Amino acid sequence: MGKKIPHLSKESLYALGEAGKAQQAQLNDLLGEKDEIEQGLIKLEDSQYDTYADGKAILDDLNELLKMIPDAKAGGHNVHEIQSAMDDYFSTKECDSSLSKYDIKKTRGILTENNWETYYNNIQEYSTEKGFLNEEDPFLSMLSEREYKELSESINEEFSRKTSVKNKLDISFLAIAIALEVAKGLLYPVVAEQAGYGQSFDPAQRLDHNDKTIEETHRQANDAFRDKYAEKHGKGAWIEFLYRTVPYDTTVGTGLMDDVNLHGGAHRLYTLGHDPILGWIFGTANILTDVITISSGAVVGNVSESKISEFAKLASIRSYRVERMPKLKITSERVSMPAMFKESYEVARQDPMNLPAAIFTVGQHLKSDVNTKMGLPVPILETFAPNYASKLYTEHYDALCFARDVKIVGKSATISILIDTIIGLVHGLYYNPQKDGSRDLFEVRTRKILLVANTIGTGSNLIFSCFTGNAKTVDIGGLLVTLTHVFSDTKFLLNVKKEFIEKKLYKKIEDELKELDHIEQELLNYGESHRGLYKI
Repeated sequence: MGKKIPHLSKESLYALGEAGKAQQAQLNDLLGEKDEIEQGLIKLEDSQYDTYADGKAILDDLNELLKMIPDAKAGGHNVHEIQSAMDDYFSTKECDSSLSKYDIKKTRGILTENNWETYYNNIQEYSTEKGFLNEEDPFLSMLSEREYKELSESINEEFSRKTSVKNKLDISFLAIAIALEVAKGLLYPVVAEQAGYGQSFDPAQRLDHNDKTIEETHRQANDAFRDKYAEKHGKGAWIEFLYRTVPYDTTVGTGLMDDVNLHGGAHRLYTLGHDPILGWIFGTANILTDVITISSGAVVGNVSESKISEFAKLASIRSYRVERMPKLKITSERVSMPAMFKESYEVARQDPMNLPAAIFTVGQHLKSDVNTKMGLPVPILETFAPNYASKLYTEHYDALCFARDVKIVGKSATISILIDTIIGLVHGLYYNPQKDGSRDLFEVRTRKILLVANTIGTGSNLIFSCFTGNAKTVDIGGLLVTLTHVFSDTKFLLNVKKEFIEKKLYKKIEDELKELDHIEQELLNYGESHRGLYKI
């Protein structure tokens, strides 16, 4: 019984309860006579009446058994014959309880010894053999309903007491953490405004799309790429990819289509080859196949965005074949997306440099457009919110503005995480195993401090934003960190509480089993010490 009980999962815990239920059935008579046995042991010196009666019953059973064993009195009996006769005899005996005394004695070999796996396997086998029904909560058969309820309340109260943030140390840390988070939330709008958060760019400070410096830089990059690989791979179509105009850089031809409009100078917004993220996929495929892919905003035109399902927006993404002679022009020939990617794969296989050259061209084209007066659109937004993407683009809020704001949000989140890390580490230095219990219980207190502090800090920032009516003052980075705490810390707390409750239940069940085992052992020892009182 000296081994430690291993940590069990929820399923194993329930299995343990089932096992305990089976043993409870086996030891039902023993539990019913527990008080009588204890009183009998105390009064044993005054009277041996009950003991004699039990001994007499055992004597009668043994005499009956000996009659069934051939040559028993002559000493010629075999151990296996005796065992077989005992099984046959006691299997026919009537017993007031669900199990006979022999059943209880026979199952002594499957007591836990704290080896739960072996115990469970043996109990399952024995339960199947005896046909036990296990339809109710297994713990209610080991602990009374009242005891089970009291134990549950006691465990919850103990867990709450050990993880509550009520002592002076925790309150001090909580006050410091709240002060830091609130100060950060209130200072964020000032710092963000100075960094230009949410602001559009000034076109006057950008280059023209055909600026000579951009064209020269682009040409030099193409020449360097060509010279680097031409000697090894020779000349081929891949060199043409570097120098010819990309197919998604024209709007000629869409004027003949009733349901397509690339809106002239805003064509970068509606061609997926110009998307800073999707462009690496669609732009590469477009270059390999001479196809242009346009987004939903160019197709649905002025139709209200609220009247179009998300599926319809995605389904409105179209691809058209482009012809280059006599000039670069979009044709009315539709190309399905699977067909475009299949053709791209085939072209890429024709020459090992085709795909790298196409990818390089996409990168250079995005690089040459990003600092121009038109800029590049906010990534991906056009595919599911074309009206909002168009509004931002016309207000000169582009990919560079978005990248700047993402960095600001990221820095804000980093500062929140840094504050949490420092508070958590310093608070952890005060952990005392003798006073605070397990490390996990102390960690719950730490996380409660951080969760409360982040929630109050984010709340104060949101109140300030509502009061000023300026959405740009919302600390999105801090909000994301707070939401992370809400989900991760709550999950951690529930897991720790689950472990805590399981350990307490294990301890209670172990104590019950030890007590039953102790009583049974006392009975067996008593029977051994008084064997000589009865003669066969």
